[in-house]
Amino acid sequence: MTDPSAQADPRGFSIMMPTGWSRYRVDAEGRAAFQGKAVARMKALGRPDLDVQLRLLISEQWKQLERTRAFAVYLPDEETSEWRPPVSIAARKIAGVEGTDFDSEVRRRFDVVPERIATPLGDVLRWRTAHSGSGELAEVRTVTLGYGFAAPVPEPRLGLVFVAVLPHPVDADPEVIEGSVELVDTIMETFRWR
Repeated sequence: MTDPSAQADPRGFSIMMPTGWSRYRVDAEGRAAFQGKAVARMKALGRPDLDVQLRLLISEQWKQLERTRAFAVYLPDEETSEWRPPVSIAARKIAGVEGTDFDSEVRRRFDVVPERIATPLGDVLRWRTAHSGSGELAEVRTVTLGYGFAAPVPEPRLGLVFVAVLPHPVDADPEVIEGSVELVDTIMETFRWR
């Protein structure tokens, strides 16, 4: 039996990202491109000592993306003059087993009860969770936002899910965090099926 999540895209899509964001495929080539850019930035900042740690961190991030079967990740990878949480948005194809629908599959896979938002393009599923780190990461809190777009095809079990992760220090300004949430919401409003 084949894994339903490994099926081809039901249709193409487009999504607009702000200036300074890049899209990376979740494969060896995408990891190498992102790693090269990140390592060059550390060297430019005069921190070549962080090279090994950065490579390990990126390797772990890519392994996590591969485990969740993401096919692309969007990252703000250009420097800005103001602090912002290091947001990442991963894209995954979702295909439920025969006899299920997209909504049920999203609830099952992500263990969430998403809000259903009616839009001119159809309903969008959205959820938000937050958790605090532990141990060495006890001072880090993470907001996770999910968005589900059912594919406009006859089989109601297919679609795309975007998961945005916003890690931040526990003492970060709540307005900055909410501004980042609004930014991700705005990005998701640009999603269109082709």
